[in-house]
Amino acid sequence: MNEAVVEGMGSVWDASTEARRHQRFEVGVEEAVIAWTAPQPYHDEAEPFLTAALNRHFNNKPWNFVHTDMRLRQKVFDGGSKVIARHRKDLLRMPKSFYQ
Repeated sequence: MNEAVVEGMGSVWDASTEARRHQRFEVGVEEAVIAWTAPQPYHDEAEPFLTAALNRHFNNKPWNFVHTDMRLRQKVFDGGSKVIARHRKDLLRMPKSFYQ
């Protein structure tokens, strides 16, 4: 189990520090930590977490990012995706209070 976690963290680190991006070490560390600890998109905590991050990034100025896939969800499964419904039960990596 521990080895699998370390390997998973290593793959997140690799994705955050690609040589093609020419970023500083500190930026790669920040991206890896955020990618590993942030709530997954299917968790309820993801929306307020991302909203706060975008508000901070844009200095509370309006931003217009929207994603809806209701048409696809209705084709695939009336109640949404079965896989997402199953993953919503996954535990968060950090306590819920960390994402507020």
